[in-house]
Amino acid sequence: MRLIDDWWAVLKHAWTIRLAILIALLNGVSAVVYFITASLPVPPIWLIILNGALTTAIPLLRLIPQKKLRRNNSGDPDADR
Repeated sequence: MRLIDDWWAVLKHAWTIRLAILIALLNGVSAVVYFITASLPVPPIWLIILNGALTTAIPLLRLIPQKKLRRNNSGDPDADR
């Protein structure tokens, strides 16, 4: 496995990466809050719905052209090669 040439630009600008990080943070915060307080501030069903919606959005965001990640030579908006 080898990283793509512009991996840093993809890491900084790709919406799929940003959303994956957001999902990880939300799951981590909810786990820590539950561990410390033994209860959640919202019913668990809302966390499940939010997690499912955000996870479903990742492949959808992949289909949207990301102008900051365009290739110089071909204009290909493919960010995650």
